[in-house]
Amino acid sequence: MSIRDDVVKIMSDLEFDQGNLSDLARLREDLGVDSTELVEVIVALENHFAIRLDPSDFDGLLTLGDVVAHLERALADGSSAGEVNHAAH
Repeated sequence: MSIRDDVVKIMSDLEFDQGNLSDLARLREDLGVDSTELVEVIVALENHFAIRLDPSDFDGLLTLGDVVAHLERALADGSSAGEVNHAAH
């Protein structure tokens, strides 16, 4: 499974409509992600990828594709999202 597939699965498990989970889907406007749901998404991503994410990093992420790209960078180098446990992924 790709990182994108994992993100879509996680968000689908959090009851977001999988049919709306495209790379261009805007988190707030298209998916209706509010601040509480964003925390739920971040925690679920941290648990799944065994990574520590800085919630403030998500302020600049507008689309689902932005989230996927952020995770890809974080998992590749560990520098943009805090501590990363590569062995857990």
